[in-house]
Amino acid sequence: MRFYAAVNLLLSTSSLFLINYHEANGQVTEREEKDILLKIYDELGGNDWTSKANWGSSVDVCRGWFGITCNADGNVVTLSLPKNNLIGTLPVDVYGLLDLEDLYLKENEIDMDFNGIERLSKLTHLQVEQCNITNTVGLGKSTSLERVHMSDNILTGHVEEILKIPSLRHVYVNNNDFEEPIPESIGDLQYLEVFMSFSNGMTGTIPTQIGKATNLKWLVLGDNWLSGTIPTELNLLVELEELSIRDANLTGTIPNLSNLGKLEYLHFDDNGLTGTIPETLVRASAEYSNSNGKPIEMDLSFNQLTGTVPLGLAHFKNLTIQLENNYLTGIDSKLCFSRSEPSPAIMGWQYGDVGRFGCDAILCPWDTYQEEAGRQDDSDKPCLECPGTGLSTYFGSSECVKSEKKILETIFFATNGPDWTDNTGWDQTYDDDFSVCDYNGIVCKSGTQSIERINLARNNLSGKVPPAIFELEFLKEINLAFNEGLNFNFNGIGNAKRL
Repeated sequence: MRFYAAVNLLLSTSSLFLINYHEANGQVTEREEKDILLKIYDELGGNDWTSKANWGSSVDVCRGWFGITCNADGNVVTLSLPKNNLIGTLPVDVYGLLDLEDLYLKENEIDMDFNGIERLSKLTHLQVEQCNITNTVGLGKSTSLERVHMSDNILTGHVEEILKIPSLRHVYVNNNDFEEPIPESIGDLQYLEVFMSFSNGMTGTIPTQIGKATNLKWLVLGDNWLSGTIPTELNLLVELEELSIRDANLTGTIPNLSNLGKLEYLHFDDNGLTGTIPETLVRASAEYSNSNGKPIEMDLSFNQLTGTVPLGLAHFKNLTIQLENNYLTGIDSKLCFSRSEPSPAIMGWQYGDVGRFGCDAILCPWDTYQEEAGRQDDSDKPCLECPGTGLSTYFGSSECVKSEKKILETIFFATNGPDWTDNTGWDQTYDDDFSVCDYNGIVCKSGTQSIERINLARNNLSGKVPPAIFELEFLKEINLAFNEGLNFNFNGIGNAKRL
């Protein structure tokens, strides 16, 4: 008995020695790889897999096991079992498949421990989205991964672990719960082309270091809890084709992005952006919509942008642009000679709608509305006159209102209210309990909430006063003197019956 025990111990030790020897020399035998695969099968409920052809049989692993691909030496290079009812935690033994290049396990109920992944020096593609993966600890030790697909998991924190991998090209981590800032280390990834991290609860500001990742083509950061402004360093990312930071709580102005000549999609909608649309927002060649000759799509809707749609956008022959629900007061007269007469240069805008419907296809004008898009995009969806006493106070309205507070809000943003010398009360337009009669420069009719006088002289107003000011029913007096840079015209003054 002692003899047999000694032999068994010797054999076990020899086997362990051989495995370690093989790994040290970058080799694993077919027998060892088969044992690893059988352990994966056992621990992930192989008997209940949707497809499991030949797993555990005497058939050669490389010639018939479902989801397995081997190289010419007979070593496993691909393990592909997506949407296959795998359940459990993937055993770390998988890191003994030393020639593995592609690991596709998406849409399974599995978790993973990434400690040991550094052993897979040839692994370039990890696709494990829509699984139950809870953390990324250890993943940063990989030296070869180029594509990481980890969207729709239950990851909390440690996004920086992913961005430690120097070879990264594509990163998809959407719909997790990171709830942490975007790491500054993103700027160190010289090969990074795609970073998609929307709906992740990301916090903090967008790091300026991102401007160093100059190979980026797709940058998607929408539906997060970011703060601060859009960094000017984005203008250094000259390879960008898609820049999407929608619904991310951003403030400030839109920076100059004129270096982004390859951009096809620009989405900054649903933020708190202020100021005007830059004349040189994005560069375009004279012949094409952008320097690649492809159409460009912009969405700047649902912000607090002021001013007019700038002439600089005329460079684009095939532009689709969403601008509704801002505080825009017009369209440059060289883009639209009149409501029904657009410049020939922009007839192709909005998928040709400008050629069909005129400038209403860009934005419905003041005192009209279109409830779905703030513009006409179909023959059955024209810009409609506001009914009764209704009012739309800016271009691109999706509704008509009759509210003096709404009119003041429009005046505030159209004349650069955040920079006024004294904007007391005006910055409380969102507060229904704050009376317009308490706004600086406002005098109401005695015993009412109706505005009689506006006195904002010498208050650093700039921009264009919207014609909505004349819709204040009881207005008797306006004093806007000594505001350098303020543009005032009398369009609509006939509505001010008591002025």
